[in-house]
Amino acid sequence: MKRSSDPGAAPADWEVNWNKPHVWPKPQGAKLADSDAVSVAHRKYRPDLAECALVLIDVDKKAFDQVIEARSAQDAQQGRALAARTYKTVVPNMVRLVEFFRKQKRPVIFVQWGWHRYQYPPLGARKGEPVVIKKTRGAFGDSDLHAILQRKWINTCIFAGADTAWCVASTVRGAIDHGYRAVLVEDACFCAEQRMHDATIATLGWNQAHILTTKQILKLSR
Repeated sequence: MKRSSDPGAAPADWEVNWNKPHVWPKPQGAKLADSDAVSVAHRKYRPDLAECALVLIDVDKKAFDQVIEARSAQDAQQGRALAARTYKTVVPNMVRLVEFFRKQKRPVIFVQWGWHRYQYPPLGARKGEPVVIKKTRGAFGDSDLHAILQRKWINTCIFAGADTAWCVASTVRGAIDHGYRAVLVEDACFCAEQRMHDATIATLGWNQAHILTTKQILKLSR
């Protein structure tokens, strides 16, 4: 391909070659059918509990109820659906996860905005369990979460909490940027809008975070 004498210029014949398909080199022994091998391995991944901590993000009863009330005022049907998911699925699953990690003697770390005060009794931090206070959506931005995880020799973070599309998503991406494996427990996350929850799960699950259910986490053993 001919190149212009200007080192910053595009090749002189770029327009001619624009629509020609680029043939990427294929790794030795690879098959075309293996093109999604990374995605398959990503979906099949199961964490080693001995390397995990549960990170519960921005759980606050008053905040949850305010969101449900606001959604109900806009659309009564959506409000009822959100309340049902919150109190029949999400909160009970959070409780199950916390109880499981405590029973397995694995770290439970509570992350919250500084103004969160209203907690469900089973989800309150016990003596010795870290409570990380943040002022940004992502907990890695302005808190000591990373330092706490390092002191506890954590390689994998199991995330649950609120809001899926905001603080949970931001913290998950922060974890990945800091070199952790990130597991997002889909049915233990609160979100104001189901469509945003679904979109975030689909996006993060695309070879970023590992998307699992509470039932799958509870089957893990040390």
